[in-house]
Amino acid sequence: MKKVVLLACTATFAQVEGLSVGINANYGYSSDYRSPGFGVKFQWEFVENFRAELSGNYYVSQKVKEDGIRMKGQNVWDANLNFHYLFPIGELRIYPMVGVTYMSVNLTDDLKELARILEVDTRSGKVGFNAGGGIEFPLGDDFKLNVEAKYQWRKDADWFVLGVGCSYLF
Repeated sequence: MKKVVLLACTATFAQVEGLSVGINANYGYSSDYRSPGFGVKFQWEFVENFRAELSGNYYVSQKVKEDGIRMKGQNVWDANLNFHYLFPIGELRIYPMVGVTYMSVNLTDDLKELARILEVDTRSGKVGFNAGGGIEFPLGDDFKLNVEAKYQWRKDADWFVLGVGCSYLF
């Protein structure tokens, strides 16, 4: 029985397109915040056309006041585990995405002091969900470029993220 399982696993890995490591430039926004950011990602296509992605992103957030004036207010980081199903269309691959996120908001010192005075809880790390999609383009044999859009939901916050990335294929 062990040989059958080993053979099945070997056959599955033979279909794998591979691993990739990449970087992203992101822009997250909601009604209250606008946040440019950057991140890293690791992707593993473990079954043909089905891929897992681990990623981490850092955003420099700015609070948008009602009068349109921007004020630096907090930094946001997230860690994500997303799953993509890849639809090949010629050399392009389009993918829907679902996953989980852990997002944390780090307040600046001025906002921490204001929160302390107002007795507001500043602990902000929470688990949420991701949903979205993207498209990737090959850049030769070793690189690919992707454009992605996703929505991140948390209990007390949600926002839309647009990203552009480049990955190296192993």
